Amino acid sequence: MIDVCCAKPVSWSCRNAALLSAWDAGITTFDTADVYSETRAEAVLGQALQVIRRESIELCTKVYHPTGTGPNDRGLSRKHIMEACHASGAD
Repeated sequence: MIDVCCAKPVSWSCRNAALLSAWDAGITTFDTADVYSETRAEAVLGQALQVIRRESIELCTKVYHPTGTGPNDRGLSRKHIMEACHASGAD
């Protein structure tokens, strides 16, 4: 996500503007994960890209690393993968 390495938090409007500027510049593949930006990255990306036709982009995400303390909050179990997909809004 855009603010992963930043020392200070970046506002939603700045993130949205940066993502839309990237799209305007021809970037069509966006990569994220359920653990980026303290689990907020997928929501940020989803909000920013609502104004773009879904068919015009490639959206990639990953699942594996812990997002909680429970035994199914990590790894590649079917339960964790399905819950991560649901939480991302992909279903």
